[in-house]
Amino acid sequence: VDPGAVGSMLWFRDDYSSDSIEALMRKIERSPNLPGIEIPAGSTAFTLWAASPDSVGAVTLRAGVRDATGRSGTLELGSLSDVGSEWSAFTATLEPGALVFNHVEPLTVVSLVLSGTTAAGSAPALFVDDLSAVRADGRETVVEDFEGPSRWSLFPAAPGTGDAFELTQESAHGGATAARIGLRQGRLDGTRGMGAVAAVHNGG
Repeated sequence: VDPGAVGSMLWFRDDYSSDSIEALMRKIERSPNLPGIEIPAGSTAFTLWAASPDSVGAVTLRAGVRDATGRSGTLELGSLSDVGSEWSAFTATLEPGALVFNHVEPLTVVSLVLSGTTAAGSAPALFVDDLSAVRADGRETVVEDFEGPSRWSLFPAAPGTGDAFELTQESAHGGATAARIGLRQGRLDGTRGMGAVAAVHNGG
């Protein structure tokens, strides 16, 4: 719902609240409790680092995002088919046309989604770390370092998927820990991955 237009769409009794309906809707719009990692306004891309000691297979990594008006979409970070034990950067552009709608800044990353098929006979472990916002001049700012209490949780799994998630010191790109996603062998149908369960707001 567009808070600026809701007054012309709904009937509201002024004895329900001392605030107008527009003011109430603006409070909802600014709610800090919606989960996700905010990408500061003015960013032209964001980058996530990934590594795996295993052969991941024909798997694509995408990010689920939400814009300032609440619209949702997905951005492709890249194929994991060649990811190895050395950390590699995967980047999603935020240039116009990246999403199917003209997004309003700031964007918020709400999920990391995996789709495709893992390598035959493989139940790979995927490590991800240091989600960073990229400015037009190339400067990068880490907005999620995967340190401290986890702000992520696995998607509710279909029976038998058996995926696993943890923060670990086994391998890290920066800092002491990274996120480790253990994937059970087989096809990933786009409902595998992890979603944010806490909000992180980053200034422009």
